[in-house]
Amino acid sequence: MAVGSAPVPVEEPVGEACAEVSLRFGSSAGRDACRPEAVMAAIDALAGLGAEVRLAGTDAHPTVEASFQGRHACVRAAEAMLVTDHNVRAATGNRIIVSGAVSAGYLVPEMPGVTRRVDLLAAGRLAERAAPGQILLGGSAWERELRVDSLPARMSESAPVSVLRGLR
Repeated sequence: MAVGSAPVPVEEPVGEACAEVSLRFGSSAGRDACRPEAVMAAIDALAGLGAEVRLAGTDAHPTVEASFQGRHACVRAAEAMLVTDHNVRAATGNRIIVSGAVSAGYLVPEMPGVTRRVDLLAAGRLAERAAPGQILLGGSAWERELRVDSLPARMSESAPVSVLRGLR
């Protein structure tokens, strides 16, 4: 910054905060496995925390996806992933673990009835890169959120990617 110049203000995003969640299931023995009680525990946890939940994937390899919108959407999504992991482990006696991703960004109105997603990485694609038991955070909205405890991840994504450690 030049002497005597005013600091440049950080531009706030225009639009509603949003977060997309994608999670997968694996066995604590390191094999791909899923049990119906794990899927139901995940769906119940996410829906109970206000997410719009969708079931995707196949019978053998189900994927649970969820969306959060509004104030602190990324924090609510991160909290939901931690609660979901706990509930799935409890429902399966620690035999099934959750891995996945939360991508946070903004919904920007383009014209009546049309919105555009800004700074939102594809949560499903990011979840595929998560190690067993790991939750990845993608998108630029995390930079503004101080209540999420994370570590930077070394990935070749254009936007920052971190590993969720917890909430402060």
